[in-house]
Amino acid sequence: YWFVETPPDFLKCKLCEGVFRTPVVLTCGHTVCRACTASGSCSQCGAEMRMVVENLSLADQIGQLDIYCDFGISEEGTQDPDGCPDVLKLSERKAHREECVYAPVNCPNSPDCTGLRKHELPKHLEECKIRRCSFNASGCQKIGEIDLMKEHETSCIFALMGNSLSQAIDNKIKERDEKVVFPSIKRLDDRISQEGSSFESDNSFLINYAFGNVDN
Repeated sequence: YWFVETPPDFLKCKLCEGVFRTPVVLTCGHTVCRACTASGSCSQCGAEMRMVVENLSLADQIGQLDIYCDFGISEEGTQDPDGCPDVLKLSERKAHREECVYAPVNCPNSPDCTGLRKHELPKHLEECKIRRCSFNASGCQKIGEIDLMKEHETSCIFALMGNSLSQAIDNKIKERDEKVVFPSIKRLDDRISQEGSSFESDNSFLINYAFGNVDN
């Protein structure tokens, strides 16, 4: 993420030199990122790093830092004039990413339609020259140019068969599962149960033998 202003040094980890990510207090009293505890010893005093507790107060301060929206920054790391103009708190980043209308999206009609943002998708779908078959919900996966799709739909087997073809496919899958998958699962479950019973029996014998309850 990109900060509006450079964060103060006391909000930066001495090990990775970046702003703390999940700051934790060590037994020596110093604070580092949780991930940095794998380094072995504290860089400030040399003590073995053992985490005591998360530094929630410090985490709250970091969460109040102002950042630019991820979708307002170009690949070069500069502000994108066509991107999201919002400035938000670091703690709001996740929620904003899910709702931001400048987030990149894929055209549901074709992987060739690239560079779209969420707010551009409705208009794009009105103008897109590629689309899915109208009977996609019934199971047809055909995708193509509009004129070709219109011709395809006049003889689409999913249109002629309607829901019956989709239902027939579902029935075949269900029939396969009942004949092959489910019996295999049951056999495996029975095997585990048998092995468990054998294990419990062996343990019972060993316990009785240890306490002298088994005749030699």
